[in-house]
Parts: sequence; C-alpha cells; structure tokens
Amino acid sequence: MIFKHLVAAVGFFCVVANVQAQLTNSTLLGILNTTQLSPATKFISFLQSDPQYKRFLDLLDSPGNRTVFVPSDRAFDEYIQGNSTHTESEFLKNLNESASSSSSSSSSSSSNDNQGQQVQETIQMNIRILQQEQNNSSSSDTNSTSGTNSTSFNPFTVGPLANYSVENILQYHVVNGSWLLKNLNDSSVIHTQLTNKTLDKNGNGLPLLITSYNLTVDGNNTQYDNRAFSILYGEGEESQESTNTTSKNVTAYHAGDGINFSNVTLYDIKASNGVLHIIDRVLVPPGKPSEVIQNVTNATTIAQELEKNQTYVSQINNLTNVTYLVPSNEALNGGNNSSNSNNNNSSSSSVQELLSKLVDSMNESTIQNYILHGVYYLNNLTTIAHQRGHNSVKTNGGTNLTVSASNGTMVKFNNTAAIVQPNILTNNGVIHIIDHLLSSGNNNQTNSTSQS
Repeated sequence: MIFKHLVAAVGFFCVVANVQAQLTNSTLLGILNTTQLSPATKFISFLQSDPQYKRFLDLLDSPGNRTVFVPSDRAFDEYIQGNSTHTESEFLKNLNESASSSSSSSSSSSSNDNQGQQVQETIQMNIRILQQEQNNSSSSDTNSTSGTNSTSFNPFTVGPLANYSVENILQYHVVNGSWLLKNLNDSSVIHTQLTNKTLDKNGNGLPLLITSYNLTVDGNNTQYDNRAFSILYGEGEESQESTNTTSKNVTAYHAGDGINFSNVTLYDIKASNGVLHIIDRVLVPPGKPSEVIQNVTNATTIAQELEKNQTYVSQINNLTNVTYLVPSNEALNGGNNSSNSNNNNSSSSSVQELLSKLVDSMNESTIQNYILHGVYYLNNLTTIAHQRGHNSVKTNGGTNLTVSASNGTMVKFNNTAAIVQPNILTNNGVIHIIDHLLSSGNNNQTNSTSQS
C-alpha cells in the first residue's frame, strides 16, 4: 500500500513538472492554446473564427502586462443551453456534483510547504481543468445531438450584451497590469480597457468589481480535498489529512458589477505577459444609473419614480464622477426613519410627497444632497471614516456628510444612514443603497448643481 502511494505521488509530481515546463515563459495565448490544458478552447476558437478579432489575439500574445478574464468552455455551453450559472448556490452545487461524479482517491501524504508558487499555480490549473473537461464533455454531447456547434456560437451577443459591440465586450474583460485576486481586498474595483467615451463617462476605463467570500463545501468534495488544492489554497492541515469532515470553508471569488456576477472558477494563472482568470459567464459592462437602478430589488420605489420623470433620468445619466446614495424601499416607506417611527399608518400620499422632493428636479437641493461629488467605493468611504478631523464627504448640494464606520466595516452617513448594499457600478460612478433618509442637521443648503 505504501509503495502504491509512493508511485502515485511520484507520478503526480512528474505530471506537475511536465506541465510547469510547458507553461514556463508562455504568453496568455500560449496557455490558452495548450491543447491538453486549456480551460477555454472555445473562446480561442471563437477569436480565430473571424479576422476582426485578430487584434485581441495579438493582445494575448504580445509582450506587456495585463490581466484577462476569459469565459470558460462551460460558459459557452451553458449560454447555448440557456442555463448560465451565476448564483453562489448553483456554483456550490456544481462543485459538489463534480466531486461526486469524478471522485478520486485522496492523497494521505503530508503537505510540502516548500513547493514553489509556480508549481502551486500549475497544480491548481491542472486539477480544475481535468474536472472541468468532464463537465464539458457531457455538454458537448448535448450540443452535438441538438445540431448546435458551440465553437461557432457567439455568447457576446446574448441578452444585454447585444447592446454592445463584441470589441467593447472583449475590452471589458481586459485590465492593465497584473492583478492576482489573492492580493485584493474583500471588495475591490479595478478598471478595464473599455474606455469608449460613449460608454465610459468618467474616462478611467469601465470598472469591474471583484469580491471574495467564504464558500462552504462538502467535506467529500474531492476538488478541495486533493492535497495539491490544500497546498495551493492553504486550507489547513485538517483538510489535507482527512475527507471525513462534513464541510469546510474555502475562499472563492466573484467578478461583476455589484448586481450580476460571474464565478471565477480558475484564477491567478501567471503568464509571461500577464495574469489569466477563468470565469463561468461573460461579463456585462455597467450601464447608465437610471438603467442599473431598475435591477436593484431593494430600490424599486425609486426606480418606479424615475420611470415617471424622464427629464430627471437624462440629468442623472449625464453626470460624471459621482456617487449616488439611494434610499432603500424600507427607508422611503418610513420603516427606518425616526421621524415616522410613531406613525405606522403613513398614507401613500406622504410617501409620494417625500418622493417628489427626491426626484422632482436637479434644482432641488434635497436630491442634490444624495449625490456625492466624486466616486467613492466602499473601501474609500471606510478609509475616510477612520480619518480624524477629515471624515466627511461633500455632496453636489454643497453639504458635508459625516462618514463613520461601526463594527469596523458598516459605513454610516451623519451617524444615521447605513450602506446596506454597496458598490453597484454605473458608467459614471457608483450607487450605494442606504437604509435611512439622510438627516438634515448638517444641511447647509446651496443652489449648487455642480457636476464633475
């Protein structure tokens, strides 16, 4: 038995050495073109199917320093089947199903902490790709029986993506510089190469939100029980030694706009000209604030009012470099406001009166005080909250809002309105949903209607 495990271990690291040799000094395109290892053969086939995409192929192969988010083969297959995975629960289900359908004997050898980072990343890619190929094979069988050629299918024109050119969509999947997800904060915003002036109002490259979260997986999930995965992720000795645990926590990542997201199924693959991340669906660039708010379930009241006031819609869409503080449905109906705490029977007319003040016109100082001059993501606001003597932000209405942080992370304005849904990206800034109306104690109102 010991000899069997020894042979298996030697064979495993021989495979790792083989893979490492293939990937050393490879470009992004070189890695994606590696027949036996590529997690995105259909993406490459798509780019090679039309000369107009040659520029993007050249980008993947040319010297430089860039980060690319590439839709996996599975993403292509699921778009065809109309079943694109994009929820955390579905992602977890897929992981556990993959583990049960491709179970393998777990290694009982102790971890080798001296393995180099390049070997770790190679192990990560090799193992995930092997499991993904099994999932893809079943999808390919389905496609062949239905007569659909998945490699010729264009997922960049499906649903809301149809509002953009394919070139714009591809640009939104590329970021300047090498960005390793393991080095980012829990919630980080990076700016892409999509700088089309019509789409990107701020001129910095449309933003992409990366969030990390703890994912609890089945203790029998071989994708995470494999010793190589434990070495790579540092999940702890207990997860390396036994598969009898009922569950365990791992770190997973999302990439998206704050409402819709893609699961990052494979990440931090280093190439000679950048970093590669594999995602399970095509990313959609953030749109106009009036359109984005329509998809926020906790802000339907404001969204409905905006639809009634197209003049105001035009005005907020034309702003640049701004942060919108949008009261939640509960905040607007009085449920979270001290002034209405003793009046649970507020009439709908009082709500309409409040809404009319908020969305009447850009000249109303009330609504101006819900728009901050400058783009402040949650990390920026948290930093400001801890700056003594400088913990305030200025609104377009000319008032200063005090920023504080409770429990270390929950950001509040004027010690009252807390951000309950942060970092909803737009093409001209960011939206934060707040749980109270802003108090007026610090309101030095002006007639300013400044735009940046």
